[in-house]
Amino acid sequence: MMKLRYLSICLLLIILSGCEDEGFQPPTCILEEIEFDSNNRYRFETISGGTIYRQIQEYVTNDRTETLASFQFQYFKDSLVILDQLNPGKYPYLRAKYEDGRLKEVVRHFPLSDVLVTHFFIYNEDHFRVDMYRLASTGDYSYIAYGIYYTDESGNITRQESYLSQIENPDSFVRSEDRYFLYDLAKSPLQGLFLPFFSSFSLPGPEFFSPNNIVADQIDNTRREFQYQYGANGSTLAQIGTSGAAIRYRYLNCN
Repeated sequence: MMKLRYLSICLLLIILSGCEDEGFQPPTCILEEIEFDSNNRYRFETISGGTIYRQIQEYVTNDRTETLASFQFQYFKDSLVILDQLNPGKYPYLRAKYEDGRLKEVVRHFPLSDVLVTHFFIYNEDHFRVDMYRLASTGDYSYIAYGIYYTDESGNITRQESYLSQIENPDSFVRSEDRYFLYDLAKSPLQGLFLPFFSSFSLPGPEFFSPNNIVADQIDNTRREFQYQYGANGSTLAQIGTSGAAIRYRYLNCN
């Protein structure tokens, strides 16, 4: 698990320090765009074989393209800082810290409410835990949720248990979700993308951690299944849900 997570950081979070000594090679396919539908998309501007330095959210119509959000990525030896270029705040939009080559802490700033949400990561052999805390503008600090993520030998999240604190008793937690996942063997283009997986006020989804694509997602008796389209080189070109809606991926340098 440690080796897989180290490689995922090198490939997708692009914390490059020390990767060359491990035989690191830039990915053949560099993610350029995620198209959620005909109007909405993420566009990635990259350097150094795939390092994201800007991520742009766009709304596209026949005659114009509107930029809804623009985020700049700044890399340091043991951290990553993401800045909101359209709505800068007194804190960075997101800060991620690493320890021994693994993600240790993510702090997300919500400027409208001036709230800081922090995710702490604790690793074990076959699972890890994410603790979620909220710091309000009043200074009130609360422990609001945690998730336990179980991994297989490939590093995919096979099960996610989520727990929420109770309003009437903040020191008491109740399990809110217990989800199970199955995967294909293709490389997921979503692994390691801080946006969108740390954009909302929630625990990160398994797609952020898992190297492969989810083909089944089950909660209790509710099951969602996904199909995928692949390129000639095995790259993931589209995810198709049960409704037929498709999320499409486009790449640079994809041989």
